[in-house]
Amino acid sequence: MSFPIRTLLIALIAADAGCDDSRPSQEPLVRTLYVTSRFESAVSQFAIHPDGSLTPLSPLRAATGGEFSDSLGLAVSPDGRYVYVADGPSNSSSGPASHTGTVTQFWVDNDGTLVPRSPFTAAADFNPIQTILTPDGRFLYVANEGSTAVGQYQVNFGGQLWPLSPPSVFTSRPSDM
Repeated sequence: MSFPIRTLLIALIAADAGCDDSRPSQEPLVRTLYVTSRFESAVSQFAIHPDGSLTPLSPLRAATGGEFSDSLGLAVSPDGRYVYVADGPSNSSSGPASHTGTVTQFWVDNDGTLVPRSPFTAAADFNPIQTILTPDGRFLYVANEGSTAVGQYQVNFGGQLWPLSPPSVFTSRPSDM
């Protein structure tokens, strides 16, 4: 079944994925494009070539945390090693209606592909729609449309998310951060 793309979020990453300190230049080893879209519980991943052209990575799609979720907001850590995806409930007719969500956590492998980390997801409030990391990569915030709350997480060593206390603060309507 094919759905029109209603929401398309793209994150560009120029990751020093290999962390090879013996390299004389600071040029990234992998340039990768990640794309999320509604009605797909996945992130599409592409290599970016020097001429700007794209090649699908294998696998093309990295599954996110929910069987019937909409993968929406995507954030990449400043060092390019971790990717976080807001997974809200799907409004498609293919799955049950739900309002709870998660944040899927990935490692970025040396070839730029996303690898599920353990734990795979962190709990989120209702209908998470957007993610943003602080410039130093120490904290992640998630706008939750359904609960008008912003979830707040500390990014621990290794990229794992831990909820702050309190785990959410309420706003009038965080439609975009």
